[in-house]
Formats: sequence, C-alpha cells, structure tokens
Amino acid sequence: MFHPPASLPGWPDEDRRTRLVFITRDIEEQTIRSLFDAFLNTARPDQPDRAALLDNPLVPFGGMDG
Repeated sequence: MFHPPASLPGWPDEDRRTRLVFITRDIEEQTIRSLFDAFLNTARPDQPDRAALLDNPLVPFGGMDG
C-alpha cells in the first residue's frame, strides 16, 4: 500500500533530506533493503535486478500479487 506524500507547512529544521518510511510486518530489514536496491538497479551479485522483479510473471519473495 502506498500513501500519497504529506506536505508540511514548513521545514521543522535545517535538515532537508528526503526520507522514505517503510511500515512492515514480518519482513526483515535486509529484505526491504535488497528490494529497494533492486528497484534502484544497484548491481549486486546473486540478487535480482529491477527487470527481474518488474518483468517476472511470478510473485517475488513469496509476496502477494495485487
């Protein structure tokens, strides 16, 4: 599930970095990091790349298709 970005009326401090928050249940942190690396097309040996995840007719990592 993806929720639309929230706009703030102003920056709360000088730190203006963008952040992504993943709220998960029963998923290890490394699994999320690996999926995100694949999405960014970060090459890693023995890991699926973005094309393998997006073009794969099978549901990756035993997840639920939507």
